[in-house]
Amino acid sequence: MKIFKYILAFTSIMICFSLTGCSNSNKASSSSQSSTSSQDQAIASSLVTEGKIENQLALPEKGEQIAIFHVKNYGIFKCRLFPQVAPKAVQNFISLAQKGKYNNISFHRVIEDFMIQSGGNSDSIYGSGFNVELNPSLHHYNGALCAARTSSQTSGQSSQFYIVSSNNGKNADFDKISQTINQQYKQKGSKITLEYSDMVKNKYKEIGGYPGLDMQYTVFGQTFEGQDIVNKIASCPKSAEISATGEKSTPDPEVILEKVEIVNY
Repeated sequence: MKIFKYILAFTSIMICFSLTGCSNSNKASSSSQSSTSSQDQAIASSLVTEGKIENQLALPEKGEQIAIFHVKNYGIFKCRLFPQVAPKAVQNFISLAQKGKYNNISFHRVIEDFMIQSGGNSDSIYGSGFNVELNPSLHHYNGALCAARTSSQTSGQSSQFYIVSSNNGKNADFDKISQTINQQYKQKGSKITLEYSDMVKNKYKEIGGYPGLDMQYTVFGQTFEGQDIVNKIASCPKSAEISATGEKSTPDPEVILEKVEIVNY
């Protein structure tokens, strides 16, 4: 089962980024080190997608494909999808949903004031794990639909996803978050940066979210209807498995995702 790391926004954030490091051997030449560094930067740059979503929180346009989540005993919530900036994640999600891979599975990991996670243990449509798609115009606002992964940013995604349900963004130290993430990427030889505009900061303060995960995980959709259902699931009774922060994270009784329906808006 994939483990989605619970990372607090106000503490050091560990970025698990699989890059080939420079050799520590004294025999390594400067040209070899330079070549490896360039390779690292090229891999890192390939994780950042082009294009921009002007308004992540806008309603879908007529004819756009959306996802409708049917959750037993809770109701439905609906998500807009972002194939323009996260094409691999969106195509993987749509294909698995249409194949019924998300029928009658559980939300197996749920942490209040953080996120709800589901997706089962299916392989991706690409035959193996695939890379994150990072885009600076997308954020972990409340309701963000994102790809869960293992520690690898280059091959750690498959079928699992999560939806944000958190108030952390209302009191976030955005300067500290961006400085920490930028420094950790820099240490890995990456030019990936995270910056927060006043508009983004204000939106986090207005609706909440989890900014500590920005530019680390793929955001490929956004809840536009039924966030109250997401929040209700996040606050469900829990037992059994304990998270890294000591919180119970397994819903008891189970919360069942009956299906994910892909329709035109």
